[in-house]
Amino acid sequence: MRYSDVETFLAVVTQKSVSKAANSLFVAQSTVSQRIQKLEYELGGPLLIRKQGINGVALTPKGEQFLSVAEKLLNLWRETDIMVKEEPTIPLAIGCIESLAIGTFPPLFEDIINADKNIQLSIICRNSDILYNMVDQRQLDVAFSVRSLNLPRICCRPVFREQMYLVCQTGMITASGPVDVSTLDIRNEVFFSWSPEFRAWHNSLWGAGIRPSITVDTTSLLLRFMTDQRYWTVCPVSIADYLRKAYRIELHEIQSPPPERITYLITHNEPMEERKKSLAIFNQCFCKFQEECGAPILERPL
Repeated sequence: MRYSDVETFLAVVTQKSVSKAANSLFVAQSTVSQRIQKLEYELGGPLLIRKQGINGVALTPKGEQFLSVAEKLLNLWRETDIMVKEEPTIPLAIGCIESLAIGTFPPLFEDIINADKNIQLSIICRNSDILYNMVDQRQLDVAFSVRSLNLPRICCRPVFREQMYLVCQTGMITASGPVDVSTLDIRNEVFFSWSPEFRAWHNSLWGAGIRPSITVDTTSLLLRFMTDQRYWTVCPVSIADYLRKAYRIELHEIQSPPPERITYLITHNEPMEERKKSLAIFNQCFCKFQEECGAPILERPL
């Protein structure tokens, strides 16, 4: 019994016509008849009664009995065919804070996708506390954060650091050399809390009680406000470069600059066995990224 014979039988039953079944299968009517005759020979009796009129085919009792079997056989064949053809997927779930996803890691994500045609990459943006929890619960394979936390089942390693720059519209700063940002009007600052160390540096200049007019917590909002020539901000070099590609802005070094932003790689101490191939691809691509990104490397992934 062949797949094509069973498929043809079901097509005739559905279409209630040999000619319509032939058209739907893109075969000749004689081929349909031959396949039905072959099934009838194998099953030991007629399956169909040919009638005149619009409903030209009816099932015999044996045909009625075989119908449910034929449907099950066809479904089993299709499922088996999918299993044979389907290549194993390689799932990889990466979490990171939004600013890293937008400004820093697009080249890494692209390399991972191109590393293996079967890779299934999930990118999840959350805050640092949630990222640590998701790695701990094995909902993420790896994550990137700008906070270092000491948790029992988590390995947290600094992997690279970025210098912080003053960013503003072209022509806003006329002096040459590093800029003393404490002389700028804080009311025109677009403040983004890049890290706990950055907040401490900011408070040391203006005090915790003095706040900018605009505080944002997403890179997309930062981009929106930086189109206005009045505003300035301090951000990591990756975000500064991202802004420079989109808008007419300048980057300036800072006198007494804030601490460099350190990015930490978060992994589980006991990764799932079925994720070892995924993690091997990630480690290979991330080492390449570290070499090419230009940021100082602090530690390579294991």
